[in-house]
Amino acid sequence: MTVNIKASDVLDLAYDLGDLVRSISPRYSGRGMYGANCLGFTTDDPNGLSFRLGQICAERDGYSDDPDWPTVAHFLGRATTDNMGRSTIIYWPGLQVEGTDDELEQLDDFREDSYR
Repeated sequence: MTVNIKASDVLDLAYDLGDLVRSISPRYSGRGMYGANCLGFTTDDPNGLSFRLGQICAERDGYSDDPDWPTVAHFLGRATTDNMGRSTIIYWPGLQVEGTDDELEQLDDFREDSYR
């Protein structure tokens, strides 16, 4: 099963997550994904980021059907991580970011200090 989330919603999530997000990878391809892409956030605190994402999905459930927050929350519970040296990328196979090339590039350019 694949679920799409808009690039603008990913950017909103990154803002809401604050300093838990070091960078965004809208087209991350992790171990065993064989070239498939998904959403990933680089963080120093994967447990804190996962907890806060769950809170955000619960807060947004009922306010909007786009995206379907309960379905997004289902995917968030299936997070996978890769060690990136000093930090960790937490990613969700099957949770794909949709947007124009410019929107995806804006997410690629997101860094923890650049939008705060």
